[in-house]
Amino acid sequence: MAPKKKSLVWKLYDRIDDNTSKSGVAGEPVAREVLKLALQEITKRMGSIEHVTPLAIANILDPRFKKNHFNDAIACRNAVSKIKDLMKIHLRQIEEIESDSDKSDKSEETFSLWKDHYKLVHRNWKSNKSEDSLSDELSVYLSCPVGRLNDNPLEIWKDYKIQFPILHKIVFKYLTMVGTSVLSERQFSQAAQVMTQQRNRVKGKRLRKILICKREYIINKLIIKLF
Repeated sequence: MAPKKKSLVWKLYDRIDDNTSKSGVAGEPVAREVLKLALQEITKRMGSIEHVTPLAIANILDPRFKKNHFNDAIACRNAVSKIKDLMKIHLRQIEEIESDSDKSDKSEETFSLWKDHYKLVHRNWKSNKSEDSLSDELSVYLSCPVGRLNDNPLEIWKDYKIQFPILHKIVFKYLTMVGTSVLSERQFSQAAQVMTQQRNRVKGKRLRKILICKREYIINKLIIKLF
């Protein structure tokens, strides 16, 4: 029986444990308690991260990781299924655009008793062909070797554009998500410190300049302290 693959949470814990062991404090009761609390907090925050659909999709569409770090097979399967659904939606939109274009270009057709039958057969054939091509595109992508960790995934997808055209349309939506809202929240806090009740008539353009000056001042102050 193959050993169970460790999730990223446990890998992070193992790394902390290894560093603690090397430092010589692993046997200390306080150190063990800290490790235990750290694992509890990490698990609480990241234990079910694989079931967060946008993050799971982003992980699969990242050429550096794909399905490698999934510990839950159901979460991985759900993410792959969701990607297929997104590809179908995108393909359907393309077909609707092409269909509207064909209707505008076509002249009036002669009456045919079997016209609806031919249309139905053609539609079913096109649908089956499209679904097969989508499955093939996703399967080929997943079977490709993973990229290097220091590579930019968006740059990799620029090279994949011709090979995986449908996936390419989806990937930028998920790989460009902001990982944290800390920076924006910090910006709002700084803006609130500038635009007080006594200065509530400050225009947006001036407020932006003040915030930029304030940020540059803080950065320069830190540089002076460091050097």
